[in-house]
Amino acid sequence: MQLNPENFSLADAVFITENAFYNNTISYSQYSNAIHHRVNLVRQILKREKLDTSNQLALKYGIQQLNQRDNSYYYAERNTTMNVPPLKYDFDDFMGDKDWSKMFVSKLIATNSGQCHSMPLLYLMIAQQLKAKAWLSISPQHSFIQFPDNNGNLLFYETTNGNIVSAQWMIQSGYINATAIKNKTFLDTFSQKQLWVYCLSDLLMGYMDKFGYDDFAAQMRKKIEQLEPKNLTALIIDENEITKRTMRMIRAAGVKGVDDLPNHPNEYAAYKEMHAAYAKIDGTGYQDMPKEAYERWLKTIEDEKKKQETQEINRLIAEQLKKSKVTIQIKKQ
Repeated sequence: MQLNPENFSLADAVFITENAFYNNTISYSQYSNAIHHRVNLVRQILKREKLDTSNQLALKYGIQQLNQRDNSYYYAERNTTMNVPPLKYDFDDFMGDKDWSKMFVSKLIATNSGQCHSMPLLYLMIAQQLKAKAWLSISPQHSFIQFPDNNGNLLFYETTNGNIVSAQWMIQSGYINATAIKNKTFLDTFSQKQLWVYCLSDLLMGYMDKFGYDDFAAQMRKKIEQLEPKNLTALIIDENEITKRTMRMIRAAGVKGVDDLPNHPNEYAAYKEMHAAYAKIDGTGYQDMPKEAYERWLKTIEDEKKKQETQEINRLIAEQLKKSKVTIQIKKQ
């Protein structure tokens, strides 16, 4: 809460949330150095390929190489060159159901593997230090990056496999409806303040993973909803807790069915509160995406890479870089 929501270090904000989960045992210097080395690696990639480090599209191209290929990194402090393998997607417990730390950037930089929560955050940390314009976006159970090309067109970048994708591919998940797009629930770019609230939501999720939903968690949830009334994390947690409380009350009162509820004023009031919470979420356009459906959709990226629209996007990016006197070869799909 002490960070300025309009101007803050994302790396520091994420460190705070993850270090709290680990009971203040993460080394800040090791964490920040790992990010700093990746920032330097991007600069080295651009220098080797004779790309202008002040060119916004070139900066994004350099960051993407961390996901797409092996890279050699010159470690100046040790006067050595080392191979850095590409970041990989970790399909094991990718939603953190068994181990919440699977969601962490600290896990990603330690193992070189992560998922759709940690990988976009690391991308943005590097972009922030390079002063490259990029934004976080979300879709059901997923987050990704949007950034502008040199003509101001927004591009969708999928960090889980290092590819530019089309908006159509995102929508093809089957869980993004017109209401969600109209209300900017999904596929919109996060403001700095929204990104700050996103980190606060991560802090809440980590707290609940360790301690459950208690008075402190409730205070955090209310603060998040106050800062961002349509925050999905806060709304879903609220809905879940109201539902559990209402069901306990109804069972304890021996309510025989919905028609019997008016005979139990307290339980009936709780029942109406529960449906009001449902209506809040429905109003955002949110639809829950089962884990199995998400995994199937994510694996369709290989088909997406072969589509004409996606190949055309990559061709246009290459053309823009060529205008900066840079030749980029696009691999044939």
